Amino acid sequence: MSNLERLLAMVVAYGAPIVPMEIPNPIEGLTPSLGPFAKIGPTLLIFLAAIWFVAFLVCIGWLIVSIVGVARARHERDPDGNTAAAAGIGWPLAGLIGLAMLPVIVGAALSTAG
Repeated sequence: MSNLERLLAMVVAYGAPIVPMEIPNPIEGLTPSLGPFAKIGPTLLIFLAAIWFVAFLVCIGWLIVSIVGVARARHERDPDGNTAAAAGIGWPLAGLIGLAMLPVIVGAALSTAG
């Protein structure tokens, strides 16, 4: 018995009619804007986005270098080097998480301010 047949059997058994509902669109009539930060200007916003992008690339590169360091220490069977290299992965991961959260935080700040 397929899911559709089960649904139809439940409708027949319980007598609940299937009535199509119109669901309101919650974002109808909203226009995107930067709120109070719109006065900054598009050039500065592009500059800030470029800085964010470069920082993201730097953190990705830093993470790759750290992972290669862990792999090298494991390959050389160096427990002290492995521990030190594994501890070095935390900072680039924290940076990536922070940079990934930054647009969400800024978006939340803009939505509450505007």
